[in-house]
Amino acid sequence: MKLTTRGNTCAEFSDEDFEALTAAAAKYRAAHRGFYRVISFVAARVGDASKLLEARLGSGVGMQIKDRVVALAEDALSKGFVAATMGMDSSAEGERWVNYHKAMAVASGAGGGVLGLPGVLADATITTGIMMRSIADIARTFPGEDLKREDTRRACIEVFTFGETIEGGEDAGATYWATRTAIQQATIREALKIASARLGAVLSQKALAQIVPLAGAVAGASINYAFVEYFQDIARVHFTLRDLERRYPQSETVKLCFENLLAQIS
Repeated sequence: MKLTTRGNTCAEFSDEDFEALTAAAAKYRAAHRGFYRVISFVAARVGDASKLLEARLGSGVGMQIKDRVVALAEDALSKGFVAATMGMDSSAEGERWVNYHKAMAVASGAGGGVLGLPGVLADATITTGIMMRSIADIARTFPGEDLKREDTRRACIEVFTFGETIEGGEDAGATYWATRTAIQQATIREALKIASARLGAVLSQKALAQIVPLAGAVAGASINYAFVEYFQDIARVHFTLRDLERRYPQSETVKLCFENLLAQIS
């Protein structure tokens, strides 16, 4: 990764905070590129799955599955935070369950692929819960975040709205801030709908990809691993930026530096 000098936009940050912001920008860029590749892989499989479903169950069934998965995602997000964070301390010094959450997601994806459509739909709910718990596990390690507080819980839900499929061009930073602005201006109910619609869109594509015979279990396991890893990375970026914004409250200081760093990362 080659960076130019700080420039005026990053001049206010301490060396330690500038390093954290640089790492966040690099992680954000890499996460989006990896996620884009996963979505491209899924999209290539969806066509075959849709044809198979229509041949067996009639036309329009693919859209019905998509609608069902979006509804499941919304239900899981709206009702699942308390259940997903059950037994977790409201704050922690380090991430304790990162690899465990990935393993659980892999198992759920593989099981969903083996069991067919009912398993795939169940996997959508289970995977959403696993990702929510993993995001909360990351959030509670940051100073100023507390899982008992409404703003931290809301920030965990916000992470799901960053499931964009952009490959990582110049608009990557603008997309992040535009999404944050929109979600922060929404009510919690509206925020849940936005998050579930975006999450449901990618989960429904995944669900269709898992239905292809034989390879469904492998696809479900590998895609779930990539999904959890992506949202873990985005959570780290999101809560790093929130932490810096609390300590550098001047208007758009963090935003301008973050976007400057994104533009420099190839």
